[in-house]
Amino acid sequence: MAYPVANFNDQLRSDFYRYLTLDLSTYLQSIQGIVDLKLDEKYGCETLALLHWEQLHSILLPDEVKNFYLASNGFELTWKFRIADHNYPVGKMHINVLTELCPVNEPFKSPDKYDGSTRLFVIDTNFSQGSVVLLITKGTMNSSVHYLSSQGQLHQIAESLTAYLRLMLLYMGLPDWPLVHLKMELSYWNKQLYAYFAPYLSHPNWKSEETENRTAYPVNVLDKSIFKANKTPR
Repeated sequence: MAYPVANFNDQLRSDFYRYLTLDLSTYLQSIQGIVDLKLDEKYGCETLALLHWEQLHSILLPDEVKNFYLASNGFELTWKFRIADHNYPVGKMHINVLTELCPVNEPFKSPDKYDGSTRLFVIDTNFSQGSVVLLITKGTMNSSVHYLSSQGQLHQIAESLTAYLRLMLLYMGLPDWPLVHLKMELSYWNKQLYAYFAPYLSHPNWKSEETENRTAYPVNVLDKSIFKANKTPR
């Protein structure tokens, strides 16, 4: 994807974000019950800020990542669902601003062998069982996006930041969407949300936890109690 420079006018910025998000906002607005849709149209970073970040962390940002931050200092698109006269936060698509693109200092495990030249930087922590990180290898201009579980396991999600952004939009920022992409287990509450908002993304092996003899979750039937019972912060 070609990202524009930071100093374009408001109309071009709106057009850019419509292109960047594949006009997802229009689709979300067509779903009954989705309210309070917010897209933070951020201005891009200055080149000096990127140079300072590279000096601070002693590593060069790949061109793709650098161009993204020159066009938009991070990304955030959120939406809520209205039920029983209350608006509940459900969807959140987020990429940290440059100052929050911080290194991961804890050890991690991976099926691939990474030496000391590999660095991880936090993109998003809004998940119940881990975080999403950007992997950069010193001396190269390569990067990829991974899910770092709370147990320190590293799982690749996308081969680039652009591919990650597209996946995030595909899953509409639903809770713990990297787990769905990686075919990992979700909580009962989140399975309900996927069955209602995106049944085409539901895993075929998901079954009701009430009994193994029942069929998979019904499409577009939402258990209202999940909004009261699920207290896990996003």
